Amino acid sequence: MGLDSSTSVFIDYATLPNKVVATYANSTIKPDIFGDEKARQAAMFGECLIAPEANNYGAATLGRLKQIYENIFVMEQFAGTAHRVECKDKTYGWQTTGHQAHHAHGLAQGGGRRAP
Repeated sequence: MGLDSSTSVFIDYATLPNKVVATYANSTIKPDIFGDEKARQAAMFGECLIAPEANNYGAATLGRLKQIYENIFVMEQFAGTAHRVECKDKTYGWQTTGHQAHHAHGLAQGGGRRAP
């Protein structure tokens, strides 16, 4: 806490060009309380998809979100053959690497997937 801000950005993908409609930043909020704050914010925008970080500080935020909110971004990896495909791994949120961030943003544009 205090070294970096916890942030939220709300993007309206229904408009072209896409438009940032709200932002939030707080450098003193605790990670679990940030989960409550993200859920509160998402409720203001119609229970929108939340795509939180899954690493470091974000893990505690994600843990809290999983307790109180349903519409959380999920990364899925699949494995199989041409005749059978199985979900190999399912991860809530996304890792904050350049590749993952780009991929998460692209999936969110398409509406993402709601966790089962």
